[in-house]
Amino acid sequence: MQMFLFLIRYSPGLFALSVAAGIVSGVASTSLMALVNGNLTSLGHPAAAFTTKFWLLMGTALASQLLSRLVLLRLATRAVRTWRANLCRQLLEAPLRDIERHGSAGLMGTLTSDIAEVTEALTKFPMQCVNGVVIVTCFTYLFWLSWPMALAYLGMMALGVVVYEVLVKHSRKYMVQMRDTWDVLIAQFTAMVNGNKELKLNGARRRAFAVDEFAPTARKMMDVAWKFNSTFALAETSGQLFFYLLLLSVPVLAVRWGGASSEVITGFVVMLLYTSGRISEFVGTVPVFVRAKVAKQKIESLGMTLGSEMLDEHGPESAAPTGAVQIDLRGLEYRYQSDADENFFTLGPLDVSFVPGEVVFIIGGNGSGKSSFARVLSGLYVPTGGSLLLDMVAVNDENRDAYRQHFSAVFSDFHLFRNLYEPLSDARRQEVLRYLDRLQLSKKVSLTDAGFSTVDLSQGQRKRLCLLNCFFEDRPVYLFDEWAADQDPQFKHVFYHQILPELAARGKTVVAITHDDHYFGLADRIIRFEEGKIVEDVRPRAGCPAPMALALERT
Repeated sequence: MQMFLFLIRYSPGLFALSVAAGIVSGVASTSLMALVNGNLTSLGHPAAAFTTKFWLLMGTALASQLLSRLVLLRLATRAVRTWRANLCRQLLEAPLRDIERHGSAGLMGTLTSDIAEVTEALTKFPMQCVNGVVIVTCFTYLFWLSWPMALAYLGMMALGVVVYEVLVKHSRKYMVQMRDTWDVLIAQFTAMVNGNKELKLNGARRRAFAVDEFAPTARKMMDVAWKFNSTFALAETSGQLFFYLLLLSVPVLAVRWGGASSEVITGFVVMLLYTSGRISEFVGTVPVFVRAKVAKQKIESLGMTLGSEMLDEHGPESAAPTGAVQIDLRGLEYRYQSDADENFFTLGPLDVSFVPGEVVFIIGGNGSGKSSFARVLSGLYVPTGGSLLLDMVAVNDENRDAYRQHFSAVFSDFHLFRNLYEPLSDARRQEVLRYLDRLQLSKKVSLTDAGFSTVDLSQGQRKRLCLLNCFFEDRPVYLFDEWAADQDPQFKHVFYHQILPELAARGKTVVAITHDDHYFGLADRIIRFEEGKIVEDVRPRAGCPAPMALALERT
């Protein structure tokens, strides 16, 4: 039913055309079987009228069935594309904190397993509709032949459907368990890949992971999969049992309602044999829709919906600004809402400003709030209190994305994209090549039409390539979260003595989270965090050697 509503909402016209063609196909198929049933005795020497009707009905049945399936398949595949684009849009527009809260395992399970399950259901839905129409029209013919016998048939079939539905309902809880276990498996697969080095270096950990952690999860998946599929196998077998009972009941019912002609008896037998395959296929597809229903519920539990909105591929994007800006935080707070503990971490209240042409270092111990501050400052976390101002204009839900476009950032947990996602003019290409050479990457990375030839580099080299991306974006504000942590002394010197001053000289606002106290004297300001609050905002005394510059300013 949910697939039906989804498709009819997506394109009522196409859906109506497909249903109409399916009805024509069902009626023509049933009429064809009725024609054969009425001429069983003369099939060896068919009359010209019979042959003409046979070919006409057969052509109509096949052509309309093909039309119905093709229209529905076209509708379903287009709907899947729209749905995937819609989920992509929702995921890209979802608050970062929500993404982090759901975790990579749950999201990857949705983007792989759940999308595949719903897609399979949508692609199987067209034939399900055609089979349903054929079954209904065949039973209509049976009622025309003998309504008492057809009514008895319908009662027996209804009993079979009830038994089947009871078994199917019993299996749904196993489908939910399978889906939840899949999230755990995804997390363990990720740990197996990302933590492969650590597992190889510690045999005890490797064995415990394989035997005590992964094996029970795999066993649980096997058990619930067995229970789910065996229950459906039992349900399908019960359906076959009721079909044989129906077939056996033909002579019994014919005697019970005496006077049934041979045409009625053979008509019931022919229709049962003809619809048996349709019914089996119709019923056999039910597990697909059960899995799709569970997948849909899982998707919606993440705050996403199966809407019909389309990602606007040609719509306006928030413009990338280049002019200098001032950022002010006034009483700004961010509170981690997901923590159940009453002593959850709170950032702020913060009162601080950032102006163009300034290099600001953010310092503090682990857990002091530096990374959370970077996410709030860049607009990735939505403040829970206070104000964030851009050139004295408050940042809100309407202009938050536009505000984020002012930043180029390299976070400590950065991701390096291979593509530049922007056409390269000759001048820009030469600029990128100069940066590659300056960052000593030109021997490992070259430029393609789309972007970089490779990102398979060391961590330090990947960070340098991210830095190049920031130069390429040329935004007003540059944010670096421990960028120099993976660099050798040579590049640390280049970063602090050349790159940061050059950016400031170009009117950029530079905010760098760092532990490199030997370079503190190069900052225009140093802001120190403790327990989510700014405890110092000082200006190192010019000309003093680091790290003494900060100490002298405090005195």
